[in-house]
Amino acid sequence: MFLLMGLAITLMLTGCSQVDEQSVAGPSSQKVAYEIWVTYNSQSLADAYVIAVFQDDTDTLLKCNASGFVSLESQKPLRGFGAMNLGLSGFTSSTEPGVIAISVEVVPEPDTTPVALSTYYFGVYDTDGNGDVRFRYLYNFSYYYCSVYLPWWLLGDKNPNHWDGWDLTDFLPWNGKKLLVPQTYQYYCQVVYGFSISNALILVSTS
Repeated sequence: MFLLMGLAITLMLTGCSQVDEQSVAGPSSQKVAYEIWVTYNSQSLADAYVIAVFQDDTDTLLKCNASGFVSLESQKPLRGFGAMNLGLSGFTSSTEPGVIAISVEVVPEPDTTPVALSTYYFGVYDTDGNGDVRFRYLYNFSYYYCSVYLPWWLLGDKNPNHWDGWDLTDFLPWNGKKLLVPQTYQYYCQVVYGFSISNALILVSTS
């Protein structure tokens, strides 16, 4: 099962990287070469994933080789590089050409979510092909939360209450919500936790 999931992630990330680079490439632009080296406890980390975070709010995802290295040539200015593996992640703001080392650490526990009186919890009802989710719930919508830790350096806002979405009428007389999940968070959760972020998203309602 894990082998098939790893293969699916590899194909998905490779395709994303190619589209990002081709869409911004210009024939006269000068590319800068980077070599990213991912380590854990001072040892090379095989088959880690790297997110190159650009200043224009885009990203490229790459997979390291068995020695923990991956190469990138880019024309766009960078904010930094994030690295991920199962249960591990790290970030560096270094963008100097050449070899850039990223040391990953164990992912911390998520922040404690406040619990109000008379609350009701609803998990994701279903997920579409883009990774966006729908909720079917009762009572009055209060807020969303994610039950796993998401790092600050991922693109966008990690608070699901700030993501785009809208009300649904598909589930009458129940209530419904559509929540658009940023793709970078989908990748992070799949690699670091080994499951879809839809398993960690919760809708809280109150009576």
